[in-house]
Amino acid sequence: PDPFADQPLPDELPVGGLGDGEDGAAQGFFALLPVSVLPPKFYVWQLVTAHLLEVKAVSLLWTVGGVLSLGTRAERGVGTAKYLRLTLSALVLTSLCTTLYAYVRFLLSSDERFVYATYWHGGNGLLGVAAVILKAHTQEGL
Repeated sequence: PDPFADQPLPDELPVGGLGDGEDGAAQGFFALLPVSVLPPKFYVWQLVTAHLLEVKAVSLLWTVGGVLSLGTRAERGVGTAKYLRLTLSALVLTSLCTTLYAYVRFLLSSDERFVYATYWHGGNGLLGVAAVILKAHTQEGL
């Protein structure tokens, strides 16, 4: 029995406005594709750029506004180098966990759509990192 049977997965997940042709070149170049975790189809930057893709204009505006307000305050609080290190670490670890999750769901359900689906995360990870930094440093008296 499939423990995820009640959760439908679309046959094709859009990346939104990246100029995908029929071959999905932009999609495979920037988004995270679990089936392509080995070279030559895997690029290291996909671990970060998957977090920068937004599908809806409202989400993009929300992310940009949040990063400009929360991100700048968090960066001032911990310094540029530490802020970049924390942000990149969180984004890369999230991408690795997403890929692992896709393979575990595939192993549990034998449904290949999980490893062939395109994953993008949007800017919520950027906002989350900034919020955690602000929360941690607010308690310390930032």
